[in-house]
Amino acid sequence: MDKIFVNIILIFFFSIMFFTGCDKGTRPGRFEFVQFPRVVYIANIDTKLDFCGATLRMIPIAEGEFIPEPFPLVFNGDYVTEGLIGFPGRVGVAHSVDFTHPGIYEVTLIVTDTWGGETHFYVPFFVQVIDEEIFNQLSNPDHMPESEGTE
Repeated sequence: MDKIFVNIILIFFFSIMFFTGCDKGTRPGRFEFVQFPRVVYIANIDTKLDFCGATLRMIPIAEGEFIPEPFPLVFNGDYVTEGLIGFPGRVGVAHSVDFTHPGIYEVTLIVTDTWGGETHFYVPFFVQVIDEEIFNQLSNPDHMPESEGTE
């Protein structure tokens, strides 16, 4: 009788440990840039966003959870990065940057968590498109206009 009772307790105990101990993985709380992508573009010369060298980092929802390494953003058509290491999801881009008109434009990365449904995280940042003439003036200090009050 005691042996049956002990076995039932052990089965119950190990069942609880098995079902509550299953790791669902690190759940993302938000994303942030470790290294920003290019943010200044030249009107009528640049024609698309450049994510070369940019990296994102996932910040977990719960403190103490594993933080995966930052991942590089590599544009491959529709998505910036797909099948991220340590995060099952993809990163899309939403923007209305007009590369023919100088101005400041908002670009939003849309990180989609495909692990347990479609959860979206938004990472907005701004880019500036400047006129080619202004770019040439800024890149050549010898042709900068004189400032008042300087000698």
